[in-house]
Amino acid sequence: MFALPVDLAGAWFFWGAFILIIAWFSMLHSGLLLLEANLNYPVGSSFNTITKDLIGNTWNIISGITVAFVLYILTYAYISVNGAIISETISMNLGYHANPRIVGICTAIFVASVLWLSSLAASRITSLFLGLKIISFVIVFGSFFFQVDYSILRDATSSTAGTSYFPYIFMALPVCLASFGFHGNIPSLIICYGKRKDKL
Repeated sequence: MFALPVDLAGAWFFWGAFILIIAWFSMLHSGLLLLEANLNYPVGSSFNTITKDLIGNTWNIISGITVAFVLYILTYAYISVNGAIISETISMNLGYHANPRIVGICTAIFVASVLWLSSLAASRITSLFLGLKIISFVIVFGSFFFQVDYSILRDATSSTAGTSYFPYIFMALPVCLASFGFHGNIPSLIICYGKRKDKL
């Protein structure tokens, strides 16, 4: 998620919006399909159990490696970026330089502790942070909405005539798809909420 603005910069606005819509649509529907598959298994069935039963052992191994890789990349990205952001915030506001690696590890331990204590607490804290993120996004970027220059969005002032942004789709799409890495959480959500579709 943190890399999306940089990743989509090459594709510019309209191709970037197109890529985000495609990524959102495909990840939402693949997540719903995984949820439907998971609802047909006993509560507590893992991602591994479902894929082994549905697509066989060979594809289960390949799927397991890819899911582990994506979740590792996302975990690494969030821990390292949170460490850097919190360290920089402490440095700017308090004048104390905190090591970003130590701050990242402490943040990871805090998040793991919340998850270990209660999945319901994690759900509520996530809802709180999501609400705060939406409010801060509207406050920070809401005023920019009325200052949008359409000629910049469509790159009408580009000095290079006939610039094609289409090739950047192929670099941006994998990052966009990987940033929606919530699929590994679906079996855990079913353990937390049961098979109640209204909650899921």
